[in-house]
This record gives sequence, structure tokens and C-alpha cells, in this order.
Amino acid sequence: MKKMFDILKNYWLLLIILLQPILDIVAFFTFDSNITIISFAARTLMLIFIVVYTLYESTNKKKYFINLLPIGIFVLLHLLNSYRVGFISAFSDLRYIIMVFQMPVITICLIDYLKKYPQKVVQIKLGLVVNLITIFISVILSVITKSYLTTYSDYGLTGWFASANTQSMILVAISPLFMYYFNKSKGMINFILSYIIIIFLLFFNGTKACFAALLVVLVFMIFNSLNEKKEIKIKIGKVLISIGILILVILNYGSSTTFKRNQNVSGTTEENEKIVLDELEKEIGEKINFSALSKEDVIKVLKTSYYYKELIDIFGEDKVYEQLKEQLSYSMLSNNRLRKKTYARIISHDSDVLTKIVGFEYTQIGQYGMDLENDLTALFYYYGYLGFLIYILFILYFVFILAKTFWKKKKFIFHPEFVAICITFALILFGSEYTGAFLRKTNANIYLSLLMIIIYFNYQFKKDSSLKIIKVITSKVDTLNEPVLELINRLSENYQINVIVFDENEKSLQLNDNIFLKYVKLNNILKHLRKFIIKILMIKEIISDNDFVISMDREVSQLLNKFGCDEKKKIVLENNELTEIEEKIYNNINLVILMKEKSEQNYNLNVICYNDLKVQKKQKFYNIWENIV
Repeated sequence: MKKMFDILKNYWLLLIILLQPILDIVAFFTFDSNITIISFAARTLMLIFIVVYTLYESTNKKKYFINLLPIGIFVLLHLLNSYRVGFISAFSDLRYIIMVFQMPVITICLIDYLKKYPQKVVQIKLGLVVNLITIFISVILSVITKSYLTTYSDYGLTGWFASANTQSMILVAISPLFMYYFNKSKGMINFILSYIIIIFLLFFNGTKACFAALLVVLVFMIFNSLNEKKEIKIKIGKVLISIGILILVILNYGSSTTFKRNQNVSGTTEENEKIVLDELEKEIGEKINFSALSKEDVIKVLKTSYYYKELIDIFGEDKVYEQLKEQLSYSMLSNNRLRKKTYARIISHDSDVLTKIVGFEYTQIGQYGMDLENDLTALFYYYGYLGFLIYILFILYFVFILAKTFWKKKKFIFHPEFVAICITFALILFGSEYTGAFLRKTNANIYLSLLMIIIYFNYQFKKDSSLKIIKVITSKVDTLNEPVLELINRLSENYQINVIVFDENEKSLQLNDNIFLKYVKLNNILKHLRKFIIKILMIKEIISDNDFVISMDREVSQLLNKFGCDEKKKIVLENNELTEIEEKIYNNINLVILMKEKSEQNYNLNVICYNDLKVQKKQKFYNIWENIV
């Protein structure tokens, strides 16, 4: 039981992330039942848990409350003002506030928590990768079982997700980072598999947002492949594959569901406009010049549209005329988005000053099915000048972090992760305003929270160097010989050292008292299964809580080379000179320490003999160490 509690305590953040697509699938299968609220309820409970638990863990509770204070004050003012003017449905309005302001609240709370446990940011990156794979598998299963939804009535593939536009924006928000993190091992198998996943999900989704994201991701992968530290043949091969796929996607746009759907919508719009045109000209008796119409004729034209006749019935002729007199055209008569914006503008125009500042109740517009289809526009009208300002300034803070990072270190424009983050941010902001299905959806805007947290800890957070952790990993306890122990003990004077031994045998080791030693044993398990589990546990140790990883043997070194994060220093200890093959195996290793007096070879890698590092004066030893790694 204690072991299970420890796992939950260490990995609760990853668990919450992994549950996101699963909750969407649950919502799909309960859509026609009486328990459709289960998804929203689960996410609300997660939000409450995040707030309460991160408050409990916070080392500076005063700052924690100050950071959340602007949102809290605004929500209170909004609710009090809605009560003042007469609530229609307090529950509906509060539910919508939770959906909208979940994003900044989760971001603030998790940043505060992760300042204490910065190593757990890797769980966010892992969660993004696993979530896209989960979505891919679920869509495949929905096709096999013929239980999928289409994005539109006849076009696109959504799978087991009830909201097609929201799902497309989730794919847009995850795809660039998925392609970067999934391909960090730089293996060709990962490269091909990532393309299969991303093309299947984005090309066949049917939305413009997904198709545009696919083109952006393909261009990014060309850039990413060019920046990989790989053999030139492999690098050129990946670039050519990416260029070839990009060309194929562009050439096949005409056969895509996105194109077919757009053609159908365009054709339908033209037919509708022709019908409206014929009816208007027949009624008025002449060809229509919209700019020359009188007020009476404009109102007569508006009443030919069901959309605007309804607005006139609700608000009267004068108010609708004032809002639309400059925008009259055939196409606008069937523009549902414009109708909803007009509805919101009239409500806002008729509101008093205080309501303009803190926004009007969502139910005023929601009860008539007039919820705006553009996120930023909706936030402006629903939450007024103050709410919109708080929300936009919060987003702009992270834009500022990216801009500052680029300004100070312009070379970051060539770093694939930085580029992936920037294009993801841009796709989310443009896509949310275009589709209106991201910032106000709890299953979607959580991904913006995760992106902002990555931005903060990649480019803003400065960790105390005195807390640097070195993790020493080996699968053979005998590799911890006297020279190695001497090096570890020396380093323990300035670093926190964790030694992890994956060996069934134990022996007494002369380690300093402040060094943490853990033996990982898997007795009574089948040999092949034991090897597989040990490998998984080794990878877990490599990617978790550490700043440096030192590998003691070939098995761990290969995993470290493949899975070690670029932000961490990867160090290999070798007893003998390296062969040409071994040099290639260690192409992502920062430093190889040969445990011998001197080397007779010249290497392409960063290689040093232990005797060159081993000096008598403590400060000089650490200066050499820091300069090398």
C-alpha cells in the first residue's frame, strides 16, 4: 500500500495528463446517457485537487495566493455583478467560468509546485507523447469497430471524440511537440512511426486547422532533421523523406477530406446566396446595390434571413440595423458567426459601465444557442475589459519569455525544441480564434497550460546550482571499483549523489555517508521478463530527478545515449580505449571518462582520462569538472 502511495505521490501529474484523452473517450460513450457530466465533473475534481495539493506543497503560500489573487477578485466581481443585474442561472455561469479560467489557474499552481520538483517537468513532455499515441490507437480502434464519428456530416475522421473542432485543436496543440520529443532518440524506427501517426491523424481529420498544422509539422521535421547530430547519410535520408512527404501531401490536397468539405461548403454557400439574391430582387423589383439601400430596405433585406429576423424579433429593428448597416452583403445573410457576434455586441452595448468592465452572464447568450465561435472575441464580451485584460496579459507573459529568450540568445532559433514550442503557441492562438474550440474547453486548454509550464521551466526558471544532482547507474556492482568510488566520493562534496545498482548481488562499498545507494532487485521473475522490466526501470532513472547521469557499463550507456535528455549532462565511464563503433554508440554523450592514466588515441567525442581530472586541490577539481561537462 505504501509503495502504491509513493507511486501516486511521485507520478500524480503524469496520471492527470494521461487521463485527458481517456476522459474524452468516456464522454463519447456516455454522450446519449444521463451521465454525460462525468467528464466535466472529473476535470473539476482534478482542478480542485491541483489547487489544494499544490497549496499544501507550496513553500511560499503568500506568493501562491498573490499569483491567484487577480483571477479570484475578477471572478468574484463578475459573479456579484451578475447577481446585481439578475442571475438567470448562477450554476451555468460558474460552470463556464471554470471552463475558461482553468487554464491560468492550473498553470499558476503547477509552476509553483514544479519549482520545488523541477525534475517532474519531464512528466509533462512524456504525457504529451503518450496522449497523442492514445488518441491514435483510439481512432484506429474506432475505424476497426466502425464506431467512429466523422468530423463533419460526410467528411473527416474524428474517432471516439464527441467534439470534432475541439479534438482537431487538441491534435494541433500536441503534434509539433510530439514530433520533437518522440524523435529525440533519433532512431529511424521512431522517425517513420511518428510520421505514420501524425499523417493519419492530421490528414484525415478534415479540418483546415489540422491540415495547416500538418504542413507546419512537415516543414518543422525538415528543420529538425537538419539539426540532428547524426551521420550525414541518415540526416540527408530523413530530410529527403520529409520533403517527399510534404510534396505528396500538397499534391494530394485535392483528394483530402479538408478540400472536399470546403468545396461542398463553398458550393452550398453560393447556391444559398443565389437563392437569396433571386428572392430579394424579385421582392424589391430591381438589382440590389447594398450601399445605396435605405434603412427600410436594409431591414427588409435582413428580414429575408432567418438568422437576422430572429435578432430583430429579440432586439428590435433599430439595434440590429445599427450593428449591421455597414456589413450588408449576400454572404453575411447566412453567416452564423456574424449573427452570434452581433447578438453579443448588442447585449454589451445595452449593458451599464460596470457590466462592460466585468462582463455579462454567459447564460444571457448561452440559453439561445448564441455562444460565440471565436475564443478571444468571446472572452472579450463575456468577461469585459477587466477579464479580457487579465487573460491576455497572462498569455502575453509567456510570449514575452519566448521573445526575451530569443533576444538574449538568438541561436535558439536553431534549436528544434524552441522552434516547436513557438510554432505550437502560434498555432494554438490563431486556431483558437478561428475555431473557437480551445480556450473555453477544459479538455483542450489544459494543453496550453502544459505548454506554458514547459516554456517557463525551459527558458525562465533558474534552479539553484547547489541542488544539482548526479545519478550514477550501473547494472553490475563490480564496476564500482576503487577509482570509480574515489571519483564519486569526491563529487559528493559539491553534489547530491544517487547511486542506483541493478544487480542481484550486493557488496560493501566505501561511499561517503551523504551518498544515497539503492539496489534494484527483481528476484523470482522470468529471465526475459526481468531483463525487459530492468530496462524500463533504467530508462525511468535516466529521465527522472537528476542534472547529471553517469553510466558505469555498456548496457546503461546505450540507454543513456538514446533516452538521455539534452538538458542533462550525460557521462560514461569506460575502462578501455574506445573503438570506432563505440564512438558512434556514444554520439549523444557529453563526456567519456577513461579510467586510466592516459589515452593513446584522438577522439571526435569529448574524452578525458581520469588522471587528467584527478587533481589534489578540491576547488581546481570542481573547476575542471564544470568546464568539461
